[in-house]
Amino acid sequence: MTHLHCVILAFGLSILLLGCHDDSPVVSGEIGGPRANPRPLNTDQVQVLNKWLRDHHGGWSPLFVTPPAGNLSVTVRQQSGESGRLEFFPQEGWKGALVYWSKTPSQNRVGTFAVDQVAALRQELENAQ
Repeated sequence: MTHLHCVILAFGLSILLLGCHDDSPVVSGEIGGPRANPRPLNTDQVQVLNKWLRDHHGGWSPLFVTPPAGNLSVTVRQQSGESGRLEFFPQEGWKGALVYWSKTPSQNRVGTFAVDQVAALRQELENAQ
């Protein structure tokens, strides 16, 4: 198999994997970190998260690397009944990344965005009361 065929095959598989995730809205969730007890997201936080995810639909890809330890996670339950966890990272090089951990490992994915966009989402989720 030529290098070009391998690249085309890898690209095609990536597209198929990206099409397998659930885009249904988040209906509830909990936010927490390694040193904080989880607390439920309020209605405003759920709306902020849904808007952010809609606005940042692109930028996600299959997770092929092991990320560092996160320091904030948001467990989400979607309208479809699916659930998963978004993880935020404090490490340089990962501050603009979010990892979505699905109950179906083949649907785990990483999103890469501008650091200020991820920081703004994190602040809204941490500070909304």
